[in-house]
Amino acid sequence: VEPVATFTSDGQRVYWCGFDGKLWALDLKSGEKRLVFEAERKLFDPKAKGDKILVSGLGSKFYILQSSGSWRAVGEFRGEAPQWSPDGRKVVFQVTQDDGHRILRSEVYELDLEEQATRLLYSGPKVYLNPVYGPEGVWAEEYGGFLPVLLSREKGSN
Repeated sequence: VEPVATFTSDGQRVYWCGFDGKLWALDLKSGEKRLVFEAERKLFDPKAKGDKILVSGLGSKFYILQSSGSWRAVGEFRGEAPQWSPDGRKVVFQVTQDDGHRILRSEVYELDLEEQATRLLYSGPKVYLNPVYGPEGVWAEEYGGFLPVLLSREKGSN
């Protein structure tokens, strides 16, 4: 897994997961580099949102880290391809099952961080991957078809 960087909204810090699988931070003003978080398994694909970072881990897990002076994990969840909602209050992600060669089944969930509640958005015969928040709600791509599909409408949308 190659390192991918994410910047804070104020542009003051950059976070990335190195080849060592640990989450690192660089303060762009001071040049200080420091270890932020490490898990039992390698970490990758960090995404910053306000004072939180969403980071994926090998083994179909993802973590939500929050800073209040020092970083701490506020959640460890089973799932893949997590993405922030535009307001940072929810996360959409997938859970897949495979036979070692191809994906057989997927489910798409939304996690409400304030309520600590997970809502199933999709479970069915088709496989949908890489869910994201977009116009009108949550979208995902159909496995093998590459068509974007609206899985869940935001309240108030037609």
